[in-house]
Amino acid sequence: MKKTLFFALLVSCISFAQAQTLSFSYNYQPVAEGDTVILQAGANNEFQFTPAIHNNELFNLVCIIECSKLNTTTSEIVSVCTGILCKDGYVSAPFQLAGNTTYSDTHIDFDVPADAAMGLFKITVYDTNNHNSQATMYVKMYNKNGNLGIAQSDNNVALTAYPNPATGEVTVDYSLSNDHGTLVLYTMTGKMVLEQSLNASEGCVRLDVSTLPSGVYMYGIKNSNGLYGIKKLVVK
Repeated sequence: MKKTLFFALLVSCISFAQAQTLSFSYNYQPVAEGDTVILQAGANNEFQFTPAIHNNELFNLVCIIECSKLNTTTSEIVSVCTGILCKDGYVSAPFQLAGNTTYSDTHIDFDVPADAAMGLFKITVYDTNNHNSQATMYVKMYNKNGNLGIAQSDNNVALTAYPNPATGEVTVDYSLSNDHGTLVLYTMTGKMVLEQSLNASEGCVRLDVSTLPSGVYMYGIKNSNGLYGIKKLVVK
């Protein structure tokens, strides 16, 4: 089935890429570890995502692409294809990746209903012989009618934190009715442990949670009128 690429761009929340065995790129642009790509389905409610995978070492690898959905949406990944071999679902078949080469013969097929909420997906490629040798990126998938921003919620505040659960660093996407507010993180007993001033009405910030004890926390936006958009964040 022919699939149509309608629109794609990289979000502006960028981290510096670290030297690692595996890495991603998309549309000939590098995707730093943990960065997010924004996509939008075409007229036929489908999207074929075609990231390239780089083996930055001299030795050969056998790799697998593994995907997961991080929020509630009717959008789904239909299949993950490497070369001519496509597997239904969220995990690819193993494939060979020669040393110091780029593998561009892969695609991830999305089905995106016209009324689907924005879907947040995690895409990871890893060496089957060493799962610590991996690269991770995130995909925000909008339907063909979607507004490529963060939908407003109650009190005109929208928040999404990922990965969740988090272990080291967490990215928080936010949208406000104005450009004033502070992102805050509380323990379940109400003690504030992190805060970050927000200088724009929409964007993303990164928080280092590596020093926090494992457990469940609450995050939200605080301004002079109160605390809004409260959600849970699990730290492992």
